[in-house]
Amino acid sequence: MRTRNAVFIIAMLFLMYDALALTKADMGQWNPRSGHCMVAFDDALAVTGGLNAFGKTLFFNDTWISRDGFSWVRLPLEAPHPPQRHLHAVLVYQERIWMLGGQGAAYLNDVWRSSDGAQWETVVAEAAWSPRRGMACLVHDGRMFLLGGEGFGDVCYNDVWVSENGNAWESLSNGARWAPRWEHAAVSFEDALYVLGGKDDYDIYKDVWRSEDGISWEKAGDLPAAVRGHCAEVFKGKIRVFGGVDAAGDRLHQTWTSSDGKVWETVETEAAWLPRARHASAVYNNRLWLAGGSVADGDANDVWYSRDGETWMPARAGGLLGALGCGCDCSAGDAKSRRLFLGDALLTGISLLVLCCLR
Repeated sequence: MRTRNAVFIIAMLFLMYDALALTKADMGQWNPRSGHCMVAFDDALAVTGGLNAFGKTLFFNDTWISRDGFSWVRLPLEAPHPPQRHLHAVLVYQERIWMLGGQGAAYLNDVWRSSDGAQWETVVAEAAWSPRRGMACLVHDGRMFLLGGEGFGDVCYNDVWVSENGNAWESLSNGARWAPRWEHAAVSFEDALYVLGGKDDYDIYKDVWRSEDGISWEKAGDLPAAVRGHCAEVFKGKIRVFGGVDAAGDRLHQTWTSSDGKVWETVETEAAWLPRARHASAVYNNRLWLAGGSVADGDANDVWYSRDGETWMPARAGGLLGALGCGCDCSAGDAKSRRLFLGDALLTGISLLVLCCLR
């Protein structure tokens, strides 16, 4: 009996240790950053580049991969490789990762590609579109699209470019109907392109624009609020917009959804993750993912996921609690959730000990 009780006590200690470990803020191993990119590639998540404006390290040109969102591995940096940058674009096209533009030591208009995230090749050193940052890039109708952005001298663009090989770029529009902007988002949804929000030097936008070909645009509707530095993904049959900064300068942690780009619903007024902007997102393993970004006290390196696009949970190690299937929404920035979760874990441990002693 004593031996069995001792085994249960040790198990409960490990349980509570695992719970305490979840409160740590180092859920991602890569450095805190914002203006980075994340994509799903080769059955893994990949995080590239970014900026840590609050630390000694500024721009990054590293690439990290993970299959669970918690354990990350830095890929070897082999020459040649893309220079440091943030507010760039990364997308997956023709079974390769593509990196476009952004800002590092200067504004960039280069295009790189890689088959594994470690070995990169220059596709074009200076593309036809002007150097810029904060543009929106995506794959639509079997081609790569680049929309808007900001260039040197605070010049904002509303141009649309398209390419099938990353080298030759065709200008579809030098002045789309939507106002010049950067830090906007774009998605391909229901056979159409959508541009959502963004900003110029004076205004932050909440408008949503739709086009089937990238040439002819029509206004589809408005987001619930003006926003820039947000993320947008197509997940579970809807467009989902989350995070960003509103017109008052406040960071957001809301999630908005729409089935048509016209009517929008706020599905979560306050998500479990801290309000943030310039974060990164991706759809991977039938989940919606969020990583890092600029929060109130600096840049972050936490990672969150959602199975339904509405309820978020932190990526965590697959320890004893993971094996038990705990579905907590706790994080280092959410003291209330953490206390509730630790209380549940403690009660679970006490209950098992009592049952053991009564046997």
